[in-house]
Amino acid sequence: MDLFSIFWNKETTNSNPIYTIIIPTLTQIGFGGMVGFFSGYLLKKAGKIVGVLFALVFISIQVLIYYGYIPGVDWARLGKDITHVINKKNILTTLWDIIIHDIPFVASFIPFFILGLKKG
Repeated sequence: MDLFSIFWNKETTNSNPIYTIIIPTLTQIGFGGMVGFFSGYLLKKAGKIVGVLFALVFISIQVLIYYGYIPGVDWARLGKDITHVINKKNILTTLWDIIIHDIPFVASFIPFFILGLKKG
């Protein structure tokens, strides 16, 4: 049996671990790395824009409060309400369960996501 028939024979591809384990895992790792890099890169670019917009909105609200056009924001109440929602939904536990669902994809997504953030 030659090397070509081992890899390309239809009868052996169903039982060959290269086709059942290694190729699907490498596909997930490659796709996860690609998606991770582009996600990190785009997040950094979009994050800069969102940061500037958020600052402009915050400054605009503060100016309107200063001149009396709108009443002040009850920051303590807002913080309490946000904390209550976060604790009620248990967001971090749910997020962690989602992240560890597909390990080969995540194992390549996270480092390439960080690389994309650095390169962006």
